[in-house]
Amino acid sequence: MFKKTTFFLCFGLTMGLGFLRGNTQTQKSPESHKILTIGAVSNNPQKHYKGLKLMVDYGVHHLKGEGYQAGAVFLAKDHQELMKALQERRVDWITLDPLYAHVYSRKTGAQIILRRWKKGIPQFTNYIFVKAGSEIRSLDQLKGKKIAFEKPDSAEGYLLPLAILRKKGFDLVYLSSPTDIPPSQKIGYVFSGGPLNTSAYVYKGLADAGVLTDFDWEQNESIPAEVKDNFTILEQWQPFDLAVEMVRKDMPAAVKDRIKKMLVQPDGDRWTQYVFDQYDQTSAFEMADALVETHINEIKKLMAYLKPVEILK
Repeated sequence: MFKKTTFFLCFGLTMGLGFLRGNTQTQKSPESHKILTIGAVSNNPQKHYKGLKLMVDYGVHHLKGEGYQAGAVFLAKDHQELMKALQERRVDWITLDPLYAHVYSRKTGAQIILRRWKKGIPQFTNYIFVKAGSEIRSLDQLKGKKIAFEKPDSAEGYLLPLAILRKKGFDLVYLSSPTDIPPSQKIGYVFSGGPLNTSAYVYKGLADAGVLTDFDWEQNESIPAEVKDNFTILEQWQPFDLAVEMVRKDMPAAVKDRIKKMLVQPDGDRWTQYVFDQYDQTSAFEMADALVETHINEIKKLMAYLKPVEILK
């Protein structure tokens, strides 16, 4: 059983490593030194480090039989840096949304091994919403209006909605400020910075419409309960997987199988539940099945409507 005391032992062993970021002198080969390294893109290391460190230490505990002695966290400044680390075998394990999972698989050979559930939900769908009483009743009426996306690197909050709108025949133009006016036959878009800001932009009239996932729609942190009644959902789109777990292409089969087993059949103690929850509110993992492949194939088609510079900035 993976106990809290075990975590502190692992943490003490790897405390000197901290999180690895851009310092190649300290980034030793995980396999040769038996350090299991989990990676992510982050502009806020203090926020993301804890959950990743807990999970990688949980992994080390279950991989002792494979000779792993410690866990490390590699936080990259962007996707290019993380992909390079995967290719150079400085990162073993990552979690991504399906759009970027496809990009990483194509560029680095990384393999999807599991689907991750978040707060009991395996998939998300996008809502386009407007203020209640808005004159906008259809997507076509968004021409000459402004829509709020989240962030440039958000697949669910920007890239997939952008691709879907283009597929539907709409021409979108980036606005550097919510006070800018889009051309009459185009949909202008701004970046809010996150789900809460998106709801605030629409509520305050800085944007005529916003895009959120159904997951964020149900969170009071994204839309306070007292203002949700002021919004109307204009359209709901197809579902996609929330996240998948991936490993580097040359990970030994025994290690890969052990990671699958420890996540799909986790220890049943409260500490393991805590580790999962801290790992971006994970509730469960399951084997990647035909549905995951179907979603990836749908995303491949949608990516034809995105420019390479929009995907990897």
